Amino acid sequence: MTRPKHLVAAASFCAAAATVTTARTARADAEAWLWVENRVPLARTDRPELGRVDLRVFGDFRANRRSEGLGIVFGRMGPLFFLSDWMFVATTGSVAAIRGPNGQWSHQARAELEPNFFGRIGDFTFNDRNRGEYRVREDAENFFFYRNMLRISYAPVHARWIPYVFDEVLFNVTTREVSENRASVGLGRMVGGSTRIDLGYIFRSRKDPTFVHDHIVNLFFFFDVPPPPPVPGEAPPALPAPGIPNPPPPSPPPDEALPTPPHPAPGAPTTPTGPAPAPESHEDGG
Repeated sequence: MTRPKHLVAAASFCAAAATVTTARTARADAEAWLWVENRVPLARTDRPELGRVDLRVFGDFRANRRSEGLGIVFGRMGPLFFLSDWMFVATTGSVAAIRGPNGQWSHQARAELEPNFFGRIGDFTFNDRNRGEYRVREDAENFFFYRNMLRISYAPVHARWIPYVFDEVLFNVTTREVSENRASVGLGRMVGGSTRIDLGYIFRSRKDPTFVHDHIVNLFFFFDVPPPPPVPGEAPPALPAPGIPNPPPPSPPPDEALPTPPHPAPGAPTTPTGPAPAPESHEDGG
């Protein structure tokens, strides 16, 4: 009689262990993200300081298995102030709809300040994006986040295919802990002078409540609208100072990414030929 009891106990223990293991594994996920960013020119000047002002409009759509489909819809909008040929500052606002485990949607709003440093070293372009954001959530405590993304692209002048890598760390200032890391590798394709399409893979580690790892396919459309042509009879718009992109080169981030165009020769008209700063994102939207 004792042997059957031992067998039953062992079977029960194995079943419980399998259940726990399955539950932990199930938290990791496969996802598909679509980012769309449009930069619309608001102002152009011939000064190195504040040489251009753009309006950023960004959309982020994410599907995953744990949400059984669409899990996040995210939008961001605000001006970008190009303070030099190596820095711009974005002041944006964002709203997000996030689907929880129970299938119910919750909403979130964010205020964001984003210093963004970019440049070129030989055939490589880089972008270092620093974003502070205050998140107001209707279903939980508000949080302040600091996010840093570094993106490096191999983008020779006039290149059409642009491989890239980036890594982004999300630090929850309120709780004083790293909540997420995203490492990505991908390939961009320039279409015309002001549009870029990126296709990449993101390996994400997120705290839930221990760190789990997701595999993400990311498709990103970046549109950098050129300024309108001069009206006949009017003086053409001032050319940018050497080193000021006009329009800027395309390029996450989420809202988000990163290289910079080649510097135009002094007095020569400029056309974007490489990537520029780009966009962003996060598990609760952007």
